[in-house]
Amino acid sequence: KSTPSPKPSLLNMKNHLFIGLGGQGGNTIAALRKVIESRDNDVKTLKDKGQQWDFLYIDSSNSDLNVRKTWTHFGKDLSLQPDSFLYLKEDGTSIDADSLALKPDVAPWIGDISILKRFLSGTQGIVGANQRRRLGRLLFARNAERIRVACQKKISPMLKASNRCAIHIFASLAGGTGSGCLIDLITTLRTAYPNASTDDGFPIFLYL
Repeated sequence: KSTPSPKPSLLNMKNHLFIGLGGQGGNTIAALRKVIESRDNDVKTLKDKGQQWDFLYIDSSNSDLNVRKTWTHFGKDLSLQPDSFLYLKEDGTSIDADSLALKPDVAPWIGDISILKRFLSGTQGIVGANQRRRLGRLLFARNAERIRVACQKKISPMLKASNRCAIHIFASLAGGTGSGCLIDLITTLRTAYPNASTDDGFPIFLYL
């Protein structure tokens, strides 16, 4: 006697947050928004079933936001709202290595503070994390609370309908913001939402 196949848990998940990390992650979010825009009937069906979704783009460069082609679909502007983009260099590129070295969750992987300072001295004026994972991770460390709050502000409103949310993260492992921030972002999310169940929790899916 055959056993009925279980329903895919992901299809039963009512809430979804799509997070783009770094330039590649942002481009993926833009492409996803174009797909959604081109499938009106499917979107209506999902919304009628109570599905909800939102977007968050985290990057150390804001240059990709200004590429009109990336965020335009047949003349329609699909640019993200201001609360959906978190710029990690909002207050400049300066990073206080001494202060970061005092943080117990950062200090273990910083290494020799003098070497770090020399490394940081060469990052002034560059765009993004310039393919440097450690700079991406330092930027995350400096913005950890802003990132945590930004994710929470996206997820919390959706929980009013269903206390669960699938979190989808898009990033490149080539080096830079995406690969530098990835592990810390996952840790931050799992700390805030410890239930990893794909049926009634907050599963995290990676697209790398």
